[in-house]
Amino acid sequence: MEDRFAKIRMREMLNALHAKLFLLDLDIKLVSEKGKKAYTPDILIKAQNRAYYTRMKVMNKKFAQLMSQKTQHNTVRYKTDAVLNLSSKQLSTVQTNVLARGFKFRPTLRTIPIQDIIIGIESLIKTAKLSTETATNLRNTTIKEIDRMERRENRNPTKQNLSKREWSAITSLAAERDRRIIPADKGDKSIVMDYGWEIIDNEEDKTVILNEESYLAKLKDRITQHIHIDDDPAPVHERKLNAAIRKIIQAGKQMPTRDKDNPIEFILSRDKISQYITEGAIAPTLKGQLKDHKDTKPLREVSNASKSPGHELAKVLNKLFEPYTGQTKTAITGGKQLIKVLSEKADLKAIFYLVVMQ
Repeated sequence: MEDRFAKIRMREMLNALHAKLFLLDLDIKLVSEKGKKAYTPDILIKAQNRAYYTRMKVMNKKFAQLMSQKTQHNTVRYKTDAVLNLSSKQLSTVQTNVLARGFKFRPTLRTIPIQDIIIGIESLIKTAKLSTETATNLRNTTIKEIDRMERRENRNPTKQNLSKREWSAITSLAAERDRRIIPADKGDKSIVMDYGWEIIDNEEDKTVILNEESYLAKLKDRITQHIHIDDDPAPVHERKLNAAIRKIIQAGKQMPTRDKDNPIEFILSRDKISQYITEGAIAPTLKGQLKDHKDTKPLREVSNASKSPGHELAKVLNKLFEPYTGQTKTAITGGKQLIKVLSEKADLKAIFYLVVMQ
């Protein structure tokens, strides 16, 4: 606030100095004609106004030039070469422009997501098991913040960075089921591919991939061994893991207390294990990122298990296996080889299941 008032004072002083400078220049011009003509206050005011309008005419031209440059600068320049369409359908101009913005682009919301905010706060209160007083204070603060955001939005609405046609293009792309939009393995590129999964009436092989350049065709080495299941296995594993953690916590309460004078540092202590109890975890996901810089355009497999049951706990337990890394004669090169080794050796499969799931 002080800086703002200081700028205002400096601007006023600058205007006063410009006015004094103008009067001095006018006096210098009139000294040579003092004996020839009497200059009344009206004549001086007219001379001052004439000089002012002459200067404003020049400044208006500069202002018009600056405004034209600003308009040209605000024009969105779409990087259409960052969109690679490998599908069998053509993209419209609006769809191409939307995809050219890249995966890092964040559109402004049309309205405040009040429902999502409330759901997130209530989920936090439930999972964190906050006390009644803390939960009440958190709800009151949330209500005040939502009210503040609504008043600010009504007073100064957020400028939208997408037009209605672009929003329609996004809706149409999201509704498609026969195409996939994936990021490139390198660079901020948007790649459109046919999904490639088609069903035919054939008793021998009911599911085939017709388009060899499709998304699933490039992942067929990984998905041929997949088995369709009706239910999501994540909730079952989550319940088992949470039950095991609660059992460990309950057993720790019956154990004698440790010597506080000689504390022992553990990688995972019973006092902190309760933070790994999860709720609403989802199963790991598998996707591919296209390597468009290579001739065959293969897909790099990306497995995401960050929101799966026991992921955070597994990162802590991984510290137990770090000393053994690099001490073996062989190594697993990737997820595909790991699945192959586990499928061939039942004893390793059981150990892997116990380590990951339990």
